[in-house]
Amino acid sequence: MHFSRQIAFILVRFNILGALIRITGLIVMTIGVQMVLNGLAQGLFTGTAAPLQP
Repeated sequence: MHFSRQIAFILVRFNILGALIRITGLIVMTIGVQMVLNGLAQGLFTGTAAPLQP
């Protein structure tokens, strides 16, 4: 955290901060979609998914 201001200044100066945030968001979204698809596949094809609570 000691160099966070300097790093933020460089990222903003070279207009990289927005792109870095978008790429990070895409990576997190990809992981989330993969988790959802794995859960759906497990529930639909194997029938071992946990039942929904009312």
